[in-house]
Amino acid sequence: MTNNLMKTGALVGVVLFSMSGCGLLDKLTGVDKSYCESLCDWGVECADGTSSLSVADMTERCMEATYDEDGKCKQADDGDLTPDENLLTNTCAEAVADMSCKGLTGTAEQTAMGHPPALECIVGYGGVDSVAEFDMSDPVEALKDISAYKTYNAARNAILVTGDELCDDVSYELCANLISCAPEFEDDEEYRTEAIDTCLDVVKGFTDSCKSEALYDQDLPFDINTARYFAKQCVEELESSDSLCSPASWAGLANCAGAFVNPLDGTNLTDEALDAFGGVL
Repeated sequence: MTNNLMKTGALVGVVLFSMSGCGLLDKLTGVDKSYCESLCDWGVECADGTSSLSVADMTERCMEATYDEDGKCKQADDGDLTPDENLLTNTCAEAVADMSCKGLTGTAEQTAMGHPPALECIVGYGGVDSVAEFDMSDPVEALKDISAYKTYNAARNAILVTGDELCDDVSYELCANLISCAPEFEDDEEYRTEAIDTCLDVVKGFTDSCKSEALYDQDLPFDINTARYFAKQCVEELESSDSLCSPASWAGLANCAGAFVNPLDGTNLTDEALDAFGGVL
C-alpha cells in the first residue's frame, strides 16, 4: 500500500506529527473513527434542530453516501490502513470535529466556500503533494477534484433535506400557521391535524409545482440555491411565529417572500403560492 505520509512532504509530515501529541502511538496503531464517520458526526450535530430529518435518518443517509464515495473509510473500519494512514486519518478526524457549522448551515456564500480542514484533511488525509497545489484564490475550482472534498460534499448533500422534502416542509408550516388562525383548532389536536391535511390537499398544486420545478434542489458545492436558503429560514420563522391570519401578514416574514423565487433559473412561484394559500382562508 502506498505510504501517503511520505507523499505529503517533509514539512507537512513534521506538522502532522507535532499535532498528534502524546497519543501518537495510539494514532499510529488504529483509527478511532473513519473520515466518513467524523464528517457525519459533525454534520448531524450541526443540522440537528435545523432540519426536519431525524438524527437517525441524517446519520443513515450520510454514512451511506460517504462510504460510497470514499473506500478508505471501509479500510479504516477493517483495520487495513498502514500506520501513517492511521495517523493521517485520526488527525483529520480531530480537525473535522472542530469545523464550523457554517459550511453546512450558514448563508449561501458560507456554504459555497465550505471545505474540510486544508492541512489535516485535504493535504494530509487526501494525499495532496503540497499546500502549494491548493490555490485559495479560487478554492472551489482547486478543491473540486480532491477526494477529501468530494467526500465532504457527499456528507453535506446527504444530511441536508432534499428539495422535495423542503417543498413539503414549507407547505406544512404555512398550513399549520393558517389553521392556527381558527380558535376552534387550538384545543383539539385531532381536529387540527385533519384541518392541516385538508389544507395540504388544497395547496397540493403549489407543492407539486415546487417539486417539479426543482425550486429547492441543490447539489453542493456548485449549485447554490438562494430560494432554498430562504425556504429554510422561512420554515424556521414560521415555526416560531404567531399564526398567519391573512396573506397580508406574510409581509412580516421577509424570508418567506424569497422562498418562492430562484433568480438563477428564472423560477417564480410567488403568485401560485399566494393563490394556493390564500384559498385556504
